Amino acid sequence: MHQNSIFSECSRKFLFSDYAIKDRSDPLTSLLFLFLEISSYSAKNRRKLDHHRCEMTLWRDSYAQRDGFLKSLILANVAVTGVWLRAQMKSGKSAAPMEFMEDNFTVSSRGVFQEHRYYTLITSFFSHKSVSHLTNNMYTLWALGPAVIHTVGTTNFALLYMGGGVISSLAQLYWPYIIPESWPAYLKYNSGNSLGASGATSSLAMWVSFRWPTHIFRLFGVIELPGAMVGALTVAIDMTGLYDGGSNVGHMAHLAGAAFGALFFISSRVMGSRR
Repeated sequence: MHQNSIFSECSRKFLFSDYAIKDRSDPLTSLLFLFLEISSYSAKNRRKLDHHRCEMTLWRDSYAQRDGFLKSLILANVAVTGVWLRAQMKSGKSAAPMEFMEDNFTVSSRGVFQEHRYYTLITSFFSHKSVSHLTNNMYTLWALGPAVIHTVGTTNFALLYMGGGVISSLAQLYWPYIIPESWPAYLKYNSGNSLGASGATSSLAMWVSFRWPTHIFRLFGVIELPGAMVGALTVAIDMTGLYDGGSNVGHMAHLAGAAFGALFFISSRVMGSRR
C-alpha cells in the first residue's frame, strides 16, 4: 500500500464518519499512538486526530505485512528466546546448553576482551531469557518500527536499530571501568553478563521523540506529554538508575542507545540540509 492510497482510503472513511477507527483497544495500535497520536478535544480536531490515527494504523499494517527485515528481527528474537527456554528446561540434566547460551548470546567483558567473541556485541541484543523481557522489547519494536520505516526507509531503519544495539552493548561493557568512585553505583554494580534488545529499541524511541518533539504523546493511555518531554523523562529515569546502581537493568545500554538515536536523527538532518 503506497502513501497516496493510504491517504485516499482514510479520506474515503472520513467522508462518512468522524470516528473511522472504532476499536481503540487493540494493544499494538495503542502502543503506536503512545508515541504518535496528537491529543485534541474539539470535535473538529478530534476528526483530524482520528484521520491521523487511520493513516498511522494503515502504515503500520502495510509495512508490517511487507517489510521482511522488521519481521525477521522479531522472529529472530523469538527463536533465540525459544532456545533459552529449552536450555533452561535441560539445565537439570546438563549445564552445557545454558553454558552455550551464556557464552554466545550474552555480552561480557570476559567474552569480548579475553575470549574475543566479538559477535556477542550483536547476538546479545537478539537474546532474552524470559518471555516477559522478550514481549516488552518486541512490543516496542513492532509498534515503532513501521512508522520509522515509513519515514526513513528500511535501510536507515536497519542502521538505526542495529547501530543502537551495538553501541549499547559496547557502552554496557565499558561502564564498569569508568563509574565515578563517588557514585553509589560504584559499590553496587553487578558486572554479570548482559543481554536484551532494550538498547536498540531505545534508539528507536529517542529518534521518534526527536522526530515529533511537540506532539503530545499519551503514556499508558493516561499521561499526556510532548515528545521532547517523554524523551527527557526516560533519560532522567535511566540516569537516576545509573547513578544509584544496584539493579539488573542495563541503564547504560538504554542511555547509549538513546544517544545513538538522537545523533542519528541530528546527523541525518544535517546531511539532508547540505544536499
